[in-house]
Amino acid sequence: MPKKTKPNGFLLFMMDYRKREERKGRSFRGGIQEVQNDPQCNQEWQSMSVDKKAEYNRRAKDCKKGGAGKKTGTGESMDAVEREKMRKVEFAQNMNDEIESIVAMAMEFGNLPLIKFNFIHSNWFHTRSLENNEFDYIPAEFAVSEFSLKDGVTKIYHQILKTEIRCGYTREAMETSQETHQLPWNLQCGEDRFEVMAENLKEFLKPGMDGNKYPALYTSRQISPAVKALIKRLTHSLNVPNETFIVYELEVLFKYLRNAAMQKAGVVDSFHTVMAEYELIKDAFSFTPGLDCDFHKNLDGTSQFCSMSIVKRWAFTICDYCCENLGVEMLHGVHLPLKIHSDQSNMSDTMSVLSEKINVMQIQDTIGIKSMTGVSKEYRTRVSERTDAEEQKRRNDKRTVTVVKYGDLANSPPAEPEPEPAPVTVPPPKEYQIPLRRPHSISHAHIAGKQKEDEHTYNESEFPSLGVSVGRGNGARRKDNEPRPGAGRGRGIALS
Repeated sequence: MPKKTKPNGFLLFMMDYRKREERKGRSFRGGIQEVQNDPQCNQEWQSMSVDKKAEYNRRAKDCKKGGAGKKTGTGESMDAVEREKMRKVEFAQNMNDEIESIVAMAMEFGNLPLIKFNFIHSNWFHTRSLENNEFDYIPAEFAVSEFSLKDGVTKIYHQILKTEIRCGYTREAMETSQETHQLPWNLQCGEDRFEVMAENLKEFLKPGMDGNKYPALYTSRQISPAVKALIKRLTHSLNVPNETFIVYELEVLFKYLRNAAMQKAGVVDSFHTVMAEYELIKDAFSFTPGLDCDFHKNLDGTSQFCSMSIVKRWAFTICDYCCENLGVEMLHGVHLPLKIHSDQSNMSDTMSVLSEKINVMQIQDTIGIKSMTGVSKEYRTRVSERTDAEEQKRRNDKRTVTVVKYGDLANSPPAEPEPEPAPVTVPPPKEYQIPLRRPHSISHAHIAGKQKEDEHTYNESEFPSLGVSVGRGNGARRKDNEPRPGAGRGRGIALS
C-alpha cells in the first residue's frame, strides 16, 4: 500500500482492528500491510453492516478535511459526539411527533381501539463494554406481542436463546440468571441462529407493514439498551441497516393513549410521560399467574421476569387506564387477567395444575439450575455416580445382617456381671506434695539466712500502727521516748 494513500474507511477499520487484536496478544510486525493480508480482517469488513461502514467512511471524510478537530478524554471526535447527540434529539422528536400523529388521526376517525401496536422485551445474561463507550447486552430471551385496545394481545413471538459466554463473564452471567430469569445459556432447545430469529421477526411484523417499512417496536426505557443490542444482532445477521426495525419508547405511547382516553371522557387533566413510566415500573399485575412461558411455569419465582409475561402485563396496564374511557368493554383474559374462582369444580382443576407443576419440577438434565447450596444437579450427578465395577464392589463388601431375637434373650439365664476394675490412684502433682507454710507467716525466701519462722520477731519501727505513718512505706522513724503523734483532722484516730 503506498504511504501517501489518503485515509479511507477500510484503512481506519484496519487500524482499529490492529489495536483490538494486539490487546488480545497478537503481533503485526509487518505493519498495516500484514493487517490488510489477514483473512479474518477482510472477512469482518465484508460482513460489516452498512451503518458501521458508513461510520468509518464518515471518519475518513473528516480526516481528509484536515482532522476531526478536538477530541474527548476517550479519544473521540467532538464533532462526532455532537452529531450523535443531535441525532438522538432528532430521533426523539420524530418519535414523539409520529406517535402523536398516529393517536390523533385514529381519534379523528374513531378507530383508536382497533390500531395495533407491537411490544418487545428482552432478557440478557451479562453486559460487555465496547470501544465507543457503549454497552453490549448478551441476549437470553425475548418476546414480541401484537396488541390493540379492543382485542388485547392477539399473538406473541417468544424465543429463548442459546449462546456461549466469553471467558471472564461466566460469574456475571450466572448471577444475573439466578437473580432474574434463571435461564441457562447452554439450553439445548434454545436458538443460536440470529438470521433465523430475524426472519421470524420479519414474518411476525409483516402484516403491519406500511409499504417497505416495518411497524415500530415499543419497549420500556428501563430495558431499551438491551432491546437495541438485540435488534443490532438481528439486523447484522441479515446485513441490513439497523433502522429496519425501529424501537420506540412505550412510555410515550402510553402517555398519548391515556390522554386520548381522558379527552374522550371529557377529563381535562394531562397524563405525563413520568406518570406512564411510574405505572410501568409499579407493574400492578407482576404476580399474576398463568402469563409466563412453558419454561418459566416450571420454575417457582421466575414468572415476573419472563419476557412473555412482561409484554402481557404491559398490555393489561394500558387497558386498565384507557379502555373504560374509550368505551371498550373490559374482558377477563383479554384486557384483564383471568379470574380465579374458588368453587369446588375449579378448585379441583387448580389442584390438578399444581400437582402437574410439582411433578415436572425437574425440567431437563441439561439445565444447570443451581440449588440453594450453589451446586447444580448436573455437577452432583457427575461427581456422585459410580461405575459398574465400583457398584459391584460396594455390594460384595456389604456386611452380614445380624438378627436378634429378644424373646430368646428374655428366657436365657442372666449373664454374670463383669468384675469392676480396680480404682486407679493418681498421685497429686509434684507442687502439691510439699507441705504448705502456716498462714500469716512469711515465706522462707524472705527470711535472712536460715532463720526459722518462730524465731522471727516484729517491731514497731518496721510495722507502725495505722494513722501514724507519714508518707509511704515504713514511715518516719522516731525515738522511744518521743510522744506518739495523733491522727490528723479528718483522718481518724491512732489505733495504739
